[in-house]
Amino acid sequence: MQSLNSSVLIISKMLLFAEKPQNLPASYGLVVFYAVALLLATTFLSTVGKYYEIFQIATAQITIEAGVVWILLRILGRAARWKQTITALFGTDCLIHALMYLPVALVSSNVRTNPDGPFWVGITAIFFGIWSLAVSVLIIKESLEVSGIKAFFVSFGLAILTSFIVIFIFGSESFAVRA
Repeated sequence: MQSLNSSVLIISKMLLFAEKPQNLPASYGLVVFYAVALLLATTFLSTVGKYYEIFQIATAQITIEAGVVWILLRILGRAARWKQTITALFGTDCLIHALMYLPVALVSSNVRTNPDGPFWVGITAIFFGIWSLAVSVLIIKESLEVSGIKAFFVSFGLAILTSFIVIFIFGSESFAVRA
């Protein structure tokens, strides 16, 4: 329980760019906990009524991201950092997803009848997407010990690769279902 409490604090500080992934406890238990938390946050804090479809897509996305990060770290000779890296990525994504829910739901409910409603919901969600990418860059930068620009391209490439694989598996309509 102590490692879970300390990991939540460390991950919360990572959202503010005040902590590094190497300070997380290296634990398969934490990897599983944050993977399940991300899966649940993605499934239940998303589009209402499509929970089963979102659950399937989120499961594939989490599994693919974990695998790609493992392969990348393995190729670069840093496989021992996988538990902390993936815990940091899943944990920060989970918290950002949870923090995103209320503002997006609020904007969505206020612009429901407006023809420009989806635009405003998208603008609101983009802020959280940029924040998530920035946090991912920090995590990748520390895990791979590379420059910020290299970490940006790796993080962006990871997101694109994961999205392409999910679209390949589920079809292009999966992009509309994902949160």
